[in-house]
Amino acid sequence: MDLHAALPAPVSAALAWLMQPAVLAAATAASVAMFAASVVLLPRALCALPADWLLRPPPDRLAERARWRRHPWRFLLRNLAALLLILAGLAMLVLPGQGLLTILVGVGVSDLPGRRRALRAVAGQRGVLAVIDAVRRRGGQPPLRHPEEAPPPDAPT
Repeated sequence: MDLHAALPAPVSAALAWLMQPAVLAAATAASVAMFAASVVLLPRALCALPADWLLRPPPDRLAERARWRRHPWRFLLRNLAALLLILAGLAMLVLPGQGLLTILVGVGVSDLPGRRRALRAVAGQRGVLAVIDAVRRRGGQPPLRHPEEAPPPDAPT
């Protein structure tokens, strides 16, 4: 029995297109490039975070908006880069590469409302924090300080 005959026509056409040698070669090249970029760039991004990143108070949203109004191209390019990182991360979920980490970096680069809270919630998870700290250790950086490890603000130092 022919597999293509059992599939709906649009699915069969899409599958036939995907199996073309030029499409397979482009997908392979994109996969290798995304894997190489994730291996090189993601550790650098994680090592660039300050050790107290999880403890810092959120920035003033009004001041951030005023800064983006003064530099609209920076805002546009930053969010375009974030979109590309998020899309690459989604692709890496099925292709070789660090998909979830790339998505997190993309969200971190973006100017989405609530991004900092979401990133802190994910990065603060013990398993994720252990991986981030291992990458930072290999890069010669101290581990991220977790809010549970920080002394309360009124505690004597």
